[in-house]
Amino acid sequence: MHPQSMGKRLLVAAFLPAPCLALRAEESAVQSLIAQLSDEDYETRVAAEKQLTELGDAAREALKALQTDDPEVRVRAARVLIATATCENVATLEEAAALRSRLIGEFVSTASAGDAEAGERARARMEAAWKRIEELAPAADRNLKLADLRLEAGVALYGACRWSRRSAKIAELAHAELGAAVDAYEDFLKSHPGREDIEERQQRAQQYQYGSRKMYVIECGHEIKQR
Repeated sequence: MHPQSMGKRLLVAAFLPAPCLALRAEESAVQSLIAQLSDEDYETRVAAEKQLTELGDAAREALKALQTDDPEVRVRAARVLIATATCENVATLEEAAALRSRLIGEFVSTASAGDAEAGERARARMEAAWKRIEELAPAADRNLKLADLRLEAGVALYGACRWSRRSAKIAELAHAELGAAVDAYEDFLKSHPGREDIEERQQRAQQYQYGSRKMYVIECGHEIKQR
């Protein structure tokens, strides 16, 4: 580089406010870590994903804009976006749904461990994520989309019941999710009678709801109390 050009760059940098310099350094670090997601060394790729997750919001925009044909990079970038998602930074229905799925996993982990307090906190975060989903759901077929998300969550929770040693709390939540799906499909069918595909989804939700209720009764010895 020509000495004059170097001097100009140093002069500009000298007059940049400290926050701007810090932001530029952070952006540079993010880009460097993203590049490391495709490094030949496995440990380097793992470490880059971990550090991007720790950066949180600072890495999200760059990862959203990332375009790559490398399937592993896409998977790692998606994992970071899911891990760093919050109700405040998700901007699409898909992001909010992925956030809630992650929180459901956290709820299952705490419930399986018998940590009732942590389970309630996870459940509260799930409800906050659901409110964000409702805000982001498109007007077209809104209720049907929400019903499908309830069904998806209920089925996942039902599956978790089958391997958890403490399944009552999980079964209770599965029952609630599936019940909400059943009701939503029922409302949809009132204005769209004869939709066999929706009737099949409703029947599926009913079957899983029955299964989750049965699991709860087996473990607790009584019916599920309505919240």
